[in-house]
Amino acid sequence: MKEFKRRYNEILSKPRSTEEFESGQIKRDLNELKEHFTSSGEIWHNSPFDDDTYFPYSSDKSYQSTLPQHMLGLYTENYMDPETGKIREGAIPPVNALKVLGKDFIPKIMSHQGLIPHTSDSNYQYEEAVNMPFSGKDEYDPETGYHGGTVTGNYATGANIIDLDRAIAGTPSASRGGAGVVGIRGLSPADKLQIRPPSGNFHEMVNEALIQNRIPPERLVPIRHPKTHKLMHHDDITNARNLSNVVPQQLSFKELPIPFMPEQFAGMYDEDGFPMINGKKLDETTKNKLILEEDYNPKRQFNARYNELYTQTTPPSWGSVFENLQNLNTDELNDIRYRLGSNEREGGF
Repeated sequence: MKEFKRRYNEILSKPRSTEEFESGQIKRDLNELKEHFTSSGEIWHNSPFDDDTYFPYSSDKSYQSTLPQHMLGLYTENYMDPETGKIREGAIPPVNALKVLGKDFIPKIMSHQGLIPHTSDSNYQYEEAVNMPFSGKDEYDPETGYHGGTVTGNYATGANIIDLDRAIAGTPSASRGGAGVVGIRGLSPADKLQIRPPSGNFHEMVNEALIQNRIPPERLVPIRHPKTHKLMHHDDITNARNLSNVVPQQLSFKELPIPFMPEQFAGMYDEDGFPMINGKKLDETTKNKLILEEDYNPKRQFNARYNELYTQTTPPSWGSVFENLQNLNTDELNDIRYRLGSNEREGGF
């Protein structure tokens, strides 16, 4: 079993070319591994997340998920070591990013591979047009220019309603079971990460991260309804804190531990989007009075597109743009320069 897990993770963590992604090489490698262990007498049991027989276990074992994979609000106090900036061993970091994807994919990533960087030609074409493009594959040729590139990674946004509401669910569709949301724990420069503020993406105007390493299932939390425990559509989540929360059928959503405001506004607005006075939250009676008498609706009145602090900053827990650029290699930096139309030489932007 240990050997299977080692080889399984080795396959998923191996750097892949564009051709390998597009040809389904990862799936073939995993199927070969499965066939090898099946022929050796291993017993394959179903995962509790879906009905796909994927993991080999002895007859007295089964796939065991953990509480952090189910409890969105669970995390360890002082989870980060202030000296190293890394997560303490054994600590549970909070969810600080959200990934929008098709609901049908969620059981698979939770019981199998986690989030694996994927390629998309449409993403590459999109990135060419934005103010602050993300780097893709390292196929940049300084003499002939960029050839047939794609953007490889997973797009994520901040763990709040403002960012989630602005994120465009491009890939997931109704035919795939609708768009769901998965929380990501402890996203930071320790991951291979590129980030940009809303001003760097004038189409969506949303905080965004491109994650270029694998995020294992242990760091993922599917967003479920707090009462029914069913996977929630991303529209349901953003509507949950619309603070028409005075409407009875929406009261159950108040237990959803996703704040309204981005990290940048901590201490300025509360988790429902109401301004804090002298660092204190307004009481529920005052909030309801503001809604009813003054037609105060945080989602409508907080216009993120024209808020300078929001448009120019990214979640502090992700690290700075410069800090993450330092994790890129020369080819990736050249790729960004190319798409920016920059004539800068290596070593500067």
